[in-house]
Amino acid sequence: MSKGVSIHSDQHFHALIEHSSDAIALLTPEGIVTYASPSTERVTGYTAEELVGRNGLTLLHPDDLEDVRQQLTALLDRSGDCITLEGRLRHADGNWRWMEATLTNLLAKPEVAAVVCNYHDITLKKQGIQRRLQSEERYRMLVEQAGVGMFVTDLHGHLVEVNEMGCQLSGYSHEELLTRHIRDLVPEEDQAGLPAALERLRAGGVKRSQWRLKRKDGSLLAIGTTANQLSTGDLLVIVRDISDRIQAEEARQQLLAYEQVARAEAEAARARLYELFMQAPISMAVLRGPEHRYEFANPLSLSNRDRADPTGKTVREVLPEFVEQGILAILDKVYTTGTPSAGTEVPIWIDRRRDGVLEEAYYNLVYQPTRTLQGDIDGIWVYSVEVTEQVQARRRVEELNRQLEAEKEALRQAKQEAEMRASELEAIFEAMTEGVIVCDARGEMRYTNAAYRSLLALEEDADPSVLQLDHRFTWLAVRDLEGRPLPKEQFASLRVLRGERLSNTNEMDFMCSNVQHPQGS
Repeated sequence: MSKGVSIHSDQHFHALIEHSSDAIALLTPEGIVTYASPSTERVTGYTAEELVGRNGLTLLHPDDLEDVRQQLTALLDRSGDCITLEGRLRHADGNWRWMEATLTNLLAKPEVAAVVCNYHDITLKKQGIQRRLQSEERYRMLVEQAGVGMFVTDLHGHLVEVNEMGCQLSGYSHEELLTRHIRDLVPEEDQAGLPAALERLRAGGVKRSQWRLKRKDGSLLAIGTTANQLSTGDLLVIVRDISDRIQAEEARQQLLAYEQVARAEAEAARARLYELFMQAPISMAVLRGPEHRYEFANPLSLSNRDRADPTGKTVREVLPEFVEQGILAILDKVYTTGTPSAGTEVPIWIDRRRDGVLEEAYYNLVYQPTRTLQGDIDGIWVYSVEVTEQVQARRRVEELNRQLEAEKEALRQAKQEAEMRASELEAIFEAMTEGVIVCDARGEMRYTNAAYRSLLALEEDADPSVLQLDHRFTWLAVRDLEGRPLPKEQFASLRVLRGERLSNTNEMDFMCSNVQHPQGS
């Protein structure tokens, strides 16, 4: 403040600083504010009056204070010199604001005699820089930790940058890759298409394709690429390992091929099975759901005999006559309990001709529940074989057997009666005084009574051969009435056997007749 001219009252000085975007303060070597410009309040929130007389260093962030103090101390030894520094200052609202300040040592100039501090708020700038640094760090981490390889080349295909995954995929180090051309990563047989691919990238747009990556060890890796040109002019190629996908696709194609073969075989087997069911000598039907709807019925099925196709209809609709016979109750029980049911020669009344006339038939039946893959019951297999003819035939045989037994019993009784009468007749013959003989159809003697045996002086246990016709003719020496030997053909027994009836007298009386033996003799 020499020559009575004060810098604080200098009108020209005030005109310069009142409209400055920077705040201006004059500081003593200790940091005491001796002057604060009007823009101080806009920058710091403090009025000029609040700052004058206050040590400005007390408003600095503790982490920045020591560095600022050291630089200020060093400036004090360099008259006329200036420094620029950054630090955080506490705003009147309590927040920390970044400030950029230029300190000029004018202590040696009498008209100033202070350290002039020009400063302004750079908080937004610092925040922008911080955000950019954070963004760059995130981008760097994203690139380095990405699960895909990132290769950056110049317009000619020379590698200028690559991330860690790119190194892993190629087998090269980062330094090795930066000395290589993109063609070094392409097998020779695929390099012919590389120039055209680079040209398409330079023309703009995003290109996706599949290549084979030639690794450092010479092995080939199936990769998928997405490439485009960056705003810098460089080319970015993002590489993904698709070997697993290729293998999975190959495996999927093989599975599809196997599935097609299996499906064809299953269809053929199903057709064979269907044909077998359709031609089976037993009736088969598949019922689904609690209502027992027909899903399948072969020609011999009960529901398909002289009836329309029952598919989709219930048993109640197709065979209403079953309702009152308890068949539906059996089906319900099998469906709800899962317990199979079987019956042999089950009598069922069927309306075969659909004319309301029921016919009795007999079936061997099996009701087998079917289940889903989860084990839930979803239907019933019905197997049945009509055995009506067999049952009726067996009943006819049984009736014939009963008749035969009755006839055998009658025959037995007749035999007993004949034997009884024969005994009675024999008793009569034995009591007679006349000789009696009984011959068979050949003339052989089957019976002689006691009078005959006595007459001929035969023992009761005589040799049977003595009674044979030839022997008897010889030893009897039969003669006619004139005493001539009687020819054999005139022998009384033979004449009777020829159907004659004789009654005559000789030296012996003969009374012969044709007696029918019970066995035809």
